[in-house]
Amino acid sequence: MLFSQYLSLPIVVTTAAIFLIWLTVNWWKNNQNLPPGPWGLPFFGYYFFLSSKPYLEFYHLSKRYGDVFSFRTIGGKLFVVLSGAKLIKEILVNRAEEFIGRPQESNLLEWISDGLG
Repeated sequence: MLFSQYLSLPIVVTTAAIFLIWLTVNWWKNNQNLPPGPWGLPFFGYYFFLSSKPYLEFYHLSKRYGDVFSFRTIGGKLFVVLSGAKLIKEILVNRAEEFIGRPQESNLLEWISDGLG
């Protein structure tokens, strides 16, 4: 009874609306400079849309979004995917110093390549 006395419906609705606006603004600011990519589910990102052969999904996504695209997985973990031999050579050979400190997701690499990568 005491709880409902202080927590009325307008307060709950207003608080929820402010929280949703804050989430939307933060999401928009954080994704403004990223390469294009598919939308995902809140918290889970694009994780559930990836099949057991994600390289096929990446191929289709590269046809839709271009040689550089991004997506998020569980917990908002960001991945930027490069496709195309010329682009990959440019990054790995000509601009290696800029990308040498990037973290590698070894489990993801094994999953994508069926343990061959």
